[in-house]
Amino acid sequence: KQWYQRRVRGQYVFLQCSELSLFEWHPFTLTSAPEEDYLSVHIRKAGDWTSSLLKAVKNHSKDKTTKEGRNAELNFKIAVDGPYGTPSEDIFKYKTTVLIGAGVGCTPYASILKSVWYKLKSGNYDFGTKKIYFYWLCSDHNVFGWFRDDLKELLLELQNIGSSDFFEARPHLTRFNDKDMMENVAMNMDSAEDAITNLPGTKTRFGRPNWVKDFVDIGEKHPNTDIGVFFCGPAVLSESLDKSCTLANTQLEEAATGSMFFYNKENF
Repeated sequence: KQWYQRRVRGQYVFLQCSELSLFEWHPFTLTSAPEEDYLSVHIRKAGDWTSSLLKAVKNHSKDKTTKEGRNAELNFKIAVDGPYGTPSEDIFKYKTTVLIGAGVGCTPYASILKSVWYKLKSGNYDFGTKKIYFYWLCSDHNVFGWFRDDLKELLLELQNIGSSDFFEARPHLTRFNDKDMMENVAMNMDSAEDAITNLPGTKTRFGRPNWVKDFVDIGEKHPNTDIGVFFCGPAVLSESLDKSCTLANTQLEEAATGSMFFYNKENF
């Protein structure tokens, strides 16, 4: 219980399943917020261990219907080691923050954004950060479903308290060759909710962002500000973002805006 109570936003744990191996431990980001009385992780089937875990869950669990919905009740144990820190813990040290997740790289931000939601619900509007930009890059539109509901709750809560400017979601679909999906987007361009993500007050962009241009625009909107950029995703994109921050800083210095980007990464 002691380690459980000291967890903070954006941390990760190692999981071990004795049904699969006594010696294998695998890292997963916590998607539950510190304000919640449980731990959660999101696990994608991508490799031998996660495939075996999914099979074990199906073979050794029974469906249990609760008021929250349908859950699987396991009859074997999962060991947990952690939590351990990541650069994501420093997000609220910056007045302006840019969060970037590629695909399931959004998972570190699930805990962070849920924590923001809890703070707002409790009337705590003063926690350092005044503006969050959230980029979510996906090649498959189905991945947006990972924590879309939590993100939607946050956006609606911000609307309710008149603080919509605090958070700006910028989902990007990097591949789009589904004819039916494109027709759906075209038919719902004027809808209050995005046709792809179902998020209120935002629209999915197609293709990859022009990072240098976006960073310079953000820097100009927030003069004399240190801006934290946090990324979780593949190393190749991390290198590109690091370079883009440097190029943007050069342009912002020439324009004498007084703003500067600080890059933080969490590769997988």
